[in-house]
Parts: sequence; C-alpha cells; structure tokens
Amino acid sequence: MSHWQWKKKKRPPVEYQLPAVDIEIAEVNDQLDRIDEALDKVKCKDKHITVGNHDEWLNSFVIENPYLPDYKFESALSLKERGYVVHPIGRYYKRGHLHFYHGHHFGGINHARTHLLATGANLIYGHWHDIMVYSIKHVDGRKAAWSIGCLKDLSDEANEWKQRRKHNWGHSVTYVDYFSNGDFSVHISEIISGRLTLFNEVINGNKKAQ
Repeated sequence: MSHWQWKKKKRPPVEYQLPAVDIEIAEVNDQLDRIDEALDKVKCKDKHITVGNHDEWLNSFVIENPYLPDYKFESALSLKERGYVVHPIGRYYKRGHLHFYHGHHFGGINHARTHLLATGANLIYGHWHDIMVYSIKHVDGRKAAWSIGCLKDLSDEANEWKQRRKHNWGHSVTYVDYFSNGDFSVHISEIISGRLTLFNEVINGNKKAQ
C-alpha cells in the first residue's frame, strides 16, 4: 500500500487530521514501498514485523483518542494489506532455533550479554542502534545474542536531543542462513562510510559513487 493510498484513502476526516504525523506516516510508507518492491522482486511471501517502542506510540495515542483508529501502527502502514505478519510489542518471534524481537526488554552497557543471560535463547534484536554480539556455551549447546545496529542518520545534526554526546551506534545489514533442522548462521555486514560488502560484492550507497 503506497503513501498515495494513505493520503487519499486512509486518512480520517479533515477535522481529525494531524498534518505533522501524516507527513511522517507518508515517509514511512514510502520506505516500506521500497522494501516491498525489493521483496516482490525475489518473490518473498513470508514477511514479518516485530513492533517496537516507536511504533507502539501510535497505538498508545489511539488508545487515548479512540476516534482516530486509522492512526494505529498497523492501520497507518496497511501492514495486513501489504502481507505482513505483525508480532505485538515485546513478543518474541521464533524461526528455527532463533528468536527475533525489537530489543527494548533489557539494556545496559553489555546489553547483548544481558539479553542472552535473561532469555537463555538465541536472539536477534535492534533498539539500541549499536552492533554487539555475545555468546555462551550452555549444557545444551552454544547460544548467542546479536544487536544488529541501525540504518538511521547518525550525524549530530539529526540527533540534536543527544546534545552532541558521542555514541557507539553503527550501520549494518544482517541476514541469516538457515539449515533444514532449524540451525542457522547469522551474518552482520557492517556499513562503513556508506559502503559494505555483501556476497563478495561491494555495494556503495552514497549518492555519488566514489
């Protein structure tokens, strides 16, 4: 579902519209359009979204303002129409022997270690924006937790709320290879200065290739 459809069909009556929120929803829909286009090219039909804290803000807003149901996260992005399975905030989605969720349950300096010790399960998550891996050998085998970074603008100008405090956030793309028995291999490809290597190919995401 494109951002045009949000503008023309999904928005509530004029007296209940929220222009600033509408702009952000339209931008997110644009990015989802790009993702869906790529997934369609590879004929991907099994699509999942794990709801995060920013997504849940929309749902909390609608709870307080029930006359604006179209602003729910799932509705605003037309996730069912797009073909996504939506996993509510905080719920772990298990695929094979690996779990996925947004990443906000546990924090701290060594949040990957904290996640692994608290859950006792193989886990991939985001939320903290940095790249971190921690593994441990249990009696039933090795387990690990992966924090897979982010794709947001990391500049001081785009994060004024941090008041120029430095951070350890990082850009990356992560994919998982699965074996037929549910075993898996996690691959984090870090993006450096807008470039990364993926499947032995250098991909340059800069507007002007260097």
